[in-house]
Amino acid sequence: MHSDERRERIAAIGGLLFPLSIIMLIAWPPPENVQWPSPAPAPEELVTFYRESGGYLLITNAINVLGILLGIGFFWSLYRVLSRAQPPSRATSTTGYAAGLLGSAVAIASVVLLAVPAAIMMGTQAMRTAWDLSGLLDSLSLLIAVVAVGASSMAILRSGVLPRWLGYYGLAVTLALLVLEITQFASAAYLDGPRNIVFFAFLIWIGATSIVLVSMRRRSPTGTPSLR
Repeated sequence: MHSDERRERIAAIGGLLFPLSIIMLIAWPPPENVQWPSPAPAPEELVTFYRESGGYLLITNAINVLGILLGIGFFWSLYRVLSRAQPPSRATSTTGYAAGLLGSAVAIASVVLLAVPAAIMMGTQAMRTAWDLSGLLDSLSLLIAVVAVGASSMAILRSGVLPRWLGYYGLAVTLALLVLEITQFASAAYLDGPRNIVFFAFLIWIGATSIVLVSMRRRSPTGTPSLR
């Protein structure tokens, strides 16, 4: 196996580890004395939350950032495979990769802002500003994910080097993400249940695509990647 191919496979594994890191965070509940704030928390509620959850929040957010960084490796590996396809799908694959990078950067910024008040003493107003900005960036990262998944799915369908159902499923996830973001914006509400369902579907797409990428034989007789 060539060194480039080995790096691509290792990077694709990040697409499996990212969903696993999210599942681990969900399965790791906060301490009994920690109550997660409401969508529009009062200043006193935020102060209590950060005072009680400092260590827990810092550790879980560090794991979250690590998972997002692994996800970047997944988008890079997917881009490399799709950009070499015949016929080429460079425009859509490049768009998907660029959106994946941008969305990951925005998501990391959201996580960092969420954790800052737990690490640095700050006034109530600054704490509320960090909280609100973190939520805004979190929504923005999902909106960018619409472009990342949609463009990558179109590249999958165009290239034919990956199973077509991944492309169709990715487009369905793209539509669900878009509808969720529009609905949340129109209603000015945080739709916790639907958001979790759609995000879980997004994680399934990443995980399934990663499994396919890792199990691929990079060079077929025609010079394009293929499945074993």
